[in-house]
Amino acid sequence: MIRRQSLSLLLLIATGGCTAAVDTPPSGSTVPILQRINDTAQRCWMRSGDPAFQPYRIVPELDTRTGKPRILMLKAGNAAGLPQLVIEINGGTIDAYGPIQNTPLAARINRDIVRWANGTTSCEA
Repeated sequence: MIRRQSLSLLLLIATGGCTAAVDTPPSGSTVPILQRINDTAQRCWMRSGDPAFQPYRIVPELDTRTGKPRILMLKAGNAAGLPQLVIEINGGTIDAYGPIQNTPLAARINRDIVRWANGTTSCEA
């Protein structure tokens, strides 16, 4: 019998990143979780007009044929630049890391990502 972990078991914010345990679907695909995070981030961070996120854009890389699925946050207007945030799932653990994790915005980003990975799609906690 497969023991499923609670999606909100662990939230660790340290060394400029967020790590949280998530249940991966029985298929093993993490794409549905990342798609939910992407869709909600687009709605809550980007299209909401939130000034904290105006300097950025979200780029989903969910095509698993070309590598590990992940979501990138880039500086707007600099598509070739280094990501400011990378969100990926590694075997039941969601990781969010990058330079933006060393800013005051990190706590909010981490709370949102964990909430959305748990299935909530609201913009506010």
